[in-house]
Amino acid sequence: MSEAIVIIESPNKVEKVKKYSGYETFAKIGHFMNLVSFDESFKAKFEYDEKNEKIFLKSTLNKEEIKFKRSSLIKEQYFKKHKINKNISFELHHIVPFYFAKDLDMLKAIDDWHNLIYIDANSHKILTLDKNIKLAIRLSFDNDDVVLENFTGAKLILKKEQNVSYNKDLKTEMENYNRSLL
Repeated sequence: MSEAIVIIESPNKVEKVKKYSGYETFAKIGHFMNLVSFDESFKAKFEYDEKNEKIFLKSTLNKEEIKFKRSSLIKEQYFKKHKINKNISFELHHIVPFYFAKDLDMLKAIDDWHNLIYIDANSHKILTLDKNIKLAIRLSFDNDDVVLENFTGAKLILKKEQNVSYNKDLKTEMENYNRSLL
């Protein structure tokens, strides 16, 4: 091994990056740990339980203290339902973001495989790091391409296979679930 190290976002990709790069590889906890609240009713703080190596949401939601564990089963369901394999250059993304939740039931509904989309890492970075965009709220399709749109009409179009991977037989189910969240 070289003396260089690689630090990546996803703990799930450490072994693969280490194998292909030859460098010692570590994962940071993730950019969502720094999630800011966009609404006074939802104050979020992600915490990492080092003992169990799990991330959980510790929050005040409408003045109620909650602790919400993120489930890896939801991710597994997405891949199974969409019949796709993991790709090192793609990330799962919540279409309707957590800050949209107004109560615990809504938070649970948001953290569901129906509300995930598997997008390329660059598009994921744009959606999660640029606080001015906040696009991923409304889901629609243009043929097989995915359209993510915010309430001001700003859109991001993701090309099937190039920028997004999903089972096109689930388009109607995905759109209906998205509408139910809004």
